[in-house]
Amino acid sequence: MRRRAGAGGGRASPARAREATPASDSPSLSSSEPEEVSDTVIRDAAAAAAAGMPARKRGAAAAARAKMPRLESFTDMPDYLRDNEFIIGSYRPQQSPWSSLRTVWGLHNETGNVWTHLLGFLLFVVLALWFAYHPPAPLAMTVEQTEHLWGRVQGKFSHLRSDLAQLEGRVAGGMHALSDRVSNLGADVLHGMHLDAVAAGLSEGLHGLQEGIQHRAADLQHGIADGYHRVSAALNAQLQEQLSAIVQWPMPRWPVYVYFAGACVCLLTSCVCHLLGCCQRHISQIVWRFDYAGIAVLIVASFYPAVYYAFLCQPFWRNFYLITTTVAGAAVIAVSIPNHFQATHYRTLRACVFSALGMWGIVPVAHQLCVYWDVWAIRYAFQLDVLMGALYLMGAAIYASRIPERWMPGKLDLIGHSHQLWHVTVVLAALVHYKAILVLLQWREASGGCAAQLHAHVPSVLRAIKAGAGEALAIDQVWQNLSAQLHQYVGVPAAGAPSFGVLPTAAA
Repeated sequence: MRRRAGAGGGRASPARAREATPASDSPSLSSSEPEEVSDTVIRDAAAAAAAGMPARKRGAAAAARAKMPRLESFTDMPDYLRDNEFIIGSYRPQQSPWSSLRTVWGLHNETGNVWTHLLGFLLFVVLALWFAYHPPAPLAMTVEQTEHLWGRVQGKFSHLRSDLAQLEGRVAGGMHALSDRVSNLGADVLHGMHLDAVAAGLSEGLHGLQEGIQHRAADLQHGIADGYHRVSAALNAQLQEQLSAIVQWPMPRWPVYVYFAGACVCLLTSCVCHLLGCCQRHISQIVWRFDYAGIAVLIVASFYPAVYYAFLCQPFWRNFYLITTTVAGAAVIAVSIPNHFQATHYRTLRACVFSALGMWGIVPVAHQLCVYWDVWAIRYAFQLDVLMGALYLMGAAIYASRIPERWMPGKLDLIGHSHQLWHVTVVLAALVHYKAILVLLQWREASGGCAAQLHAHVPSVLRAIKAGAGEALAIDQVWQNLSAQLHQYVGVPAAGAPSFGVLPTAAA
């Protein structure tokens, strides 16, 4: 009955009455509206709480990242910004130059390209400052080198030896003539005087004659000693003058600063170009020309210290290699300027052109090996240059083949793709070449430029000089040996070597 009453028109419960009421006639909310109300209340409460909290302080880098535009994919980019189809995402959209420069703090597929060369630029600035305040290597020679140097100097004093020999002959002849005149005068006096007068004045005369001879002998001795001192001082002065024309110490360092400038120009230009590469088409085309020009500048600047120090004693070949390399670098820059050279399908050609300019370095390196194969510094610098060339070629091959991102498209968009690896090899190769430059510079400074080639292991010779052991000689010892040989050669006793610290630097 209760069921029948409930079903048949009996009084319904309030709940059932509300369920039976149509939604259009009831002022109450639908079943989904309570959830929406609760979400709105939560959001409003969160906003109110956030408004009352102090703002979190962010640095400039964080603020710049917050303002970074949304990154896009390869297919969304305009044609001139599509360079590597294996890098799928993390592209910066086209933007103004100022906005592009601010992306240095952001994370995108150019971040690694920018920072690999920006850090390399800062590293070379630090190395240049260290090099500017680093003292030169001490002049170091062996006994054999001193003998070789004496052979070069000896011919300069042959005329002094003949002049002194003639002077000695004239002095000896004068002394003999004076002695003969004194003897003849004594004989004449004895012959013209009576025997008793001679006997009476003999004692007094002999005493006076003895004193006169002693005074004249002392005067003559002092005069000869003063003359030898003057001649010895003149010899030392001429020896120093001759050595200054032969010995270059310290070496001119401007070629090393040329290399530092070239490395800094290349690395900083590359960094800026990768930042501005996402600008408008005409700006992008201009900046990439500077990027290729910076590479050519680095290659040419690498030649200057290596060629200058290796061919220091051969001015013709030194100037020939420096001029031809500079002209070739200018030609490469001229080829890189046209717009069509920036096209993607010229990627391999670009790598080949710059690789050819770098491989031109094989010619002077092979030349210096033929001339100075017995010199340790040349062989060691050659090994370092081989490593440098291998790094450059490996980087160019990686860049041209787009490895490893072609094996994992989209996986290496941010870090590890071919362009970043190429940048790393460029910095490493530049550091290796800097080490080779230091080896050549140390060798030339220890050898006194072209004075006498130091064939031995240069660091070992310098350590021997510092320890005072072995046959290695410092500059003061070299001077004493040469001065003694010079005085013995011309037949003049040494009057003491002057203080001889630093040789005057010969003109570069």
